[in-house]
Amino acid sequence: MRRGLALVLLGVLGCATAPGSPRSRSTVITYAEVQNLNVASAYEVVEILRPQFLRTRGSSSFADPTPIPAVVYLDGLKHGDTPESLKGIERTAIREIEYLDSREATTRYGTGHRGGAILVRTR
Repeated sequence: MRRGLALVLLGVLGCATAPGSPRSRSTVITYAEVQNLNVASAYEVVEILRPQFLRTRGSSSFADPTPIPAVVYLDGLKHGDTPESLKGIERTAIREIEYLDSREATTRYGTGHRGGAILVRTR
């Protein structure tokens, strides 16, 4: 019984994510991935590698069915209200691009992030 419990515990701990470990690959575009592309802008990088970052989410209300886009941040500062603003960021400057869902973005940056947030970190 103890051996079985120990194996289960080891399995659970082996699957746990350590504090400070990298985010899931599906939510992060790394420097290495960016460098392998022959494109000009951050928008093109995202469009090729993680097009789901560009997808709009839901609508603001029944009265206003307009889809909600992700807000873009560049090195921690708001850069634009839509993913289109990624077109102004050169690929060669990118260190990492991360997507935060609406819950994570609202926790970090406050209200107004129902479409999530795209964080661009430069070198």
